[in-house]
Amino acid sequence: CLGGLLFGYDTGVISGAMILLASSRDDCEKYGGFGLNSFQQEVVVDATIGGAIIGAAVSGWASDRYGRRIVILASSIMFT
Repeated sequence: CLGGLLFGYDTGVISGAMILLASSRDDCEKYGGFGLNSFQQEVVVDATIGGAIIGAAVSGWASDRYGRRIVILASSIMFT
């Protein structure tokens, strides 16, 4: 339940950040931009999904090996 909430939150954050990532430096004088093309934007969004897949695959093994509390603490630190 919490994982789904955080994944949805990440999706919303990336959606908002995509405006700045897609704009060029000339469009956003105050903050600058990266001017990513559509393929590069897709790679950024897919990295979130890939991270979720890798995290789901590794977390079960890590919980068995190190314990649930350590894995939750480590994932909380990595998430922030």
